This record gives sequence, C-alpha cells and structure tokens, in this order.
Amino acid sequence: MSEVIIKTDAQAVARMAAWQTATYLRGVLKKNNQANWLLAGGTTPLAAYRLLVEEFADKIDWGKVFVAIGDERCVPLDSHQTNWREIVDTLLDPLNIPKQNRLSPQYNHNPEVMSLNYKKQLKKFVNAKNPIPHFDIAWLGMGEDGHTLSLFPDRSELDSTDITVAVYDSPKPPPNRISLTLSALSDCAKCLIIVSGAQKAVTLHAALKPKSVLPVAQAVAAIETHGGHVSWLVDKAAAQKLT
Repeated sequence: MSEVIIKTDAQAVARMAAWQTATYLRGVLKKNNQANWLLAGGTTPLAAYRLLVEEFADKIDWGKVFVAIGDERCVPLDSHQTNWREIVDTLLDPLNIPKQNRLSPQYNHNPEVMSLNYKKQLKKFVNAKNPIPHFDIAWLGMGEDGHTLSLFPDRSELDSTDITVAVYDSPKPPPNRISLTLSALSDCAKCLIIVSGAQKAVTLHAALKPKSVLPVAQAVAAIETHGGHVSWLVDKAAAQKLT
C-alpha cells in the first residue's frame, strides 16, 4: 500500500525527496557494492538534485551509484528539451558520478533506434535471475493528464511487455520520445512519485482512487504487485482535493 506524504510546498517536497533518497542509497550501499537509481526530469526533481549536491556530496560513495533515466525526448543532446543534459549539469557532474555509471540513450536517432540502444544499456541493471532491470530507487513524476514517464493515457505503449518503447506523436511536445514501460518497473524496490502544483490536484485525487487506470496509477500497481514500496511526495497545492 503506497503512502502519501504532504509537504508545505514544492521546495519542501524536493527536500524530502533528497533526504529519503540519500538515506536509502546509504542503506543499499551498506549491503551491496552498487546502487541503481532511476532518475526523473522536471522542476521539483532538479531542485532535489541541487539539495543532494549541497548537503550529501560527501556523505555517500557516489562512485558506486549507477543512474538511468526513465524517459527521454528524441532530440539532439545539446537541445534544451532533453532531460539528461540538465541532470548531468545539476547532479551527475557535480557529484562526479563516473561516466560508466551513467545509462542514457544515444541521442539524435529515431525513436526505434534510441529505444533498442537504451534497452541494451539497461542490461547493466539486469541480474541472472530476472530479465527486468533492478532499480533500488526510482523517481517518477505525474503530468496533469496522469501520465508518468512518457506513458500517456489510452496509448498502446501502456501495453508493451518490453523494457523500453518508442513513442511517436506524443500528446506533449516534442512528439518523438522513448520511455521505460510498466514492465520495466516491476523490479523496483522503492519509488518516490514527486508531485507539486495546484494544476495537478484533480488528477492526483483521481490517481489515488483504488481502481484508477491513469498511467501513474498503473505504474504504482506494477511496482507494488511485485513487492516494491511507493511513496507519493506531494505539496499542499497538489493535495488540496485529498481528504
């Protein structure tokens, strides 16, 4: 059963995400020699990345942290529309996370090529017993339409049984993207869903209903069905419709 943690504002959500992630990564690294973290783009996650750099740079062995990204836009790497470039500048380079620990798509290819390439890279997160990549912790967001990653409502990508999928004619620009699938989330130990802003209040209320079919709710089900734990980190503005 997922939990909902309500914080005062987006900055407080970012601080909670940073603290929970740092605490969890340290716990994983006490037991294992590697921790796998699925990253998310967006304003509040970027604020959380900055807090991790400011407050936890010397408190975690970042050289043992491996990172991947949940979805990406099929544009050149130097485009302002990429999630990855901002994450590199804000988090990965400041923490000196080794280049070989960073899993990202090859950029400026068509969606099919990018998807296949990224699927091969994600094999670094696969163990001998399970063909699905293992994420010790994953960050997800939620759009105003209930999408997460680049999985949008009533789209065929939601039914994919592969790890990655090419997305064409996305309802949100740019139109061509790649995304992890719901299947790719089934070996996720801990997930933080980061939501802020009053414009998402109605959708958050709908997503938390027991039989919700919104993509973000399906992602929660994919994780929890296989034993993972989900925490919704939301600000008061997003939570205003909750009782």
